Amino acid sequence: MPLPSFAYARPSKLDEALELVAAGGRPLAGGQSLVAAMNLGRERPDRVIDLNRIPELARIEETDDGLLIGALVRLATLRESDRTASQVPLLAAALRHVAHVQVRTRATVGGNLSQADPGSEIPAVTTALGASYRLRSVRGERWVPAAEYATGPYRTCREPDEILTDVSIPMHAGVVAGFFEVTRKMKDWPIIGAGAQLRLRQGRIVDAWVAVCGAAGRPSKLSGVEEALVGSPAVPDVLAEAARLAGSAEDYPGARSGVAYRQHVLPVVVERALLKSVEAGDLEEMAS
Repeated sequence: MPLPSFAYARPSKLDEALELVAAGGRPLAGGQSLVAAMNLGRERPDRVIDLNRIPELARIEETDDGLLIGALVRLATLRESDRTASQVPLLAAALRHVAHVQVRTRATVGGNLSQADPGSEIPAVTTALGASYRLRSVRGERWVPAAEYATGPYRTCREPDEILTDVSIPMHAGVVAGFFEVTRKMKDWPIIGAGAQLRLRQGRIVDAWVAVCGAAGRPSKLSGVEEALVGSPAVPDVLAEAARLAGSAEDYPGARSGVAYRQHVLPVVVERALLKSVEAGDLEEMAS
């Protein structure tokens, strides 16, 4: 299907982009979602605002609040960044599961988060870690907790005149992480997945961050699992028992499997993510 006609702008400054979006333009980052929707006739924007010439949106910086990631940072760049591996290991673990290199090379952090696909790995990780997103418009800016950004399948709280410009993820020293997901084939979209980050001390779990994707219409932080883990020994039986507190899967439009199947495997993917975290800690201990 041919693309519908539209006006095109490519600003080099954020203020200019905000003005254009306020006038009704649609922001374009990697194009992995918007262009596909336009090809299918599901989106017909009158004007597309290409953000790729705005350098401040492509930064990765350490700040007092955490790792600040610009919305235009490519997933491939983020995956290869030493800062990701050292400062936010759960994000690094999740990125090893995201799509193919061709997709990662074009897809951006902001586009991935704003697509709000319930099965996507990155929104689950940012939710687990208590990240915040900066939304800007000509009216000003606001920070939104990651857990509140997605309001349902493929829906967010972003207003039409806002651009998601930055993601701030808290950094935690001395942690290990693991991510596990179920897919129909290699590098396919996740049916369901889980990420876990742990701080271990003398064989016990002193801090835990756990979330799942694909279980419901938005990412889910598993506070009950986290509470059950803290203070417990990092042994398989304890991890399995905590994983059984993962809660319930839900039916939602666009789910990639039935709710009964996802409910069945939910505690399994959580347990395996936890096991991967502990194994990463064992490997670090052996290396030291």
